Amino acid sequence: HLVSVPGTGRERNIVWDAGDVLALLTELGVQLVMCGHKHVPNVWQFGEMLLVNSGTASSHRVRGYTRPSYNVIHIHQDKVQVIQRYPGVGEILAANYSRTERKLDLHPQLTGMFDRGAWTV
Repeated sequence: HLVSVPGTGRERNIVWDAGDVLALLTELGVQLVMCGHKHVPNVWQFGEMLLVNSGTASSHRVRGYTRPSYNVIHIHQDKVQVIQRYPGVGEILAANYSRTERKLDLHPQLTGMFDRGAWTV
């Protein structure tokens, strides 16, 4: 993992050269990095790069108050939208990233993911 995923219990479980990889991705102008495996959805902005971690759609081994989910990512000329879908429940606009302003707006569910009251789909 390139960055630690909050609340997964493995905050130190990242690749030993993650800083070098992030520096290289930045140098190459990478705008979007998609990752998973931690079973916790999250979205970060790192400079001009967006890092999107998916949840898990098929397992109930989730952490915090998250529930099974997967991401649908829409890439437009001026923005990137991350939709989180919850099988059999619904979906939310989890993140809206303005590519022109370099501004990330997160759904309250992501900013308070370990607060039981934040999870209302």
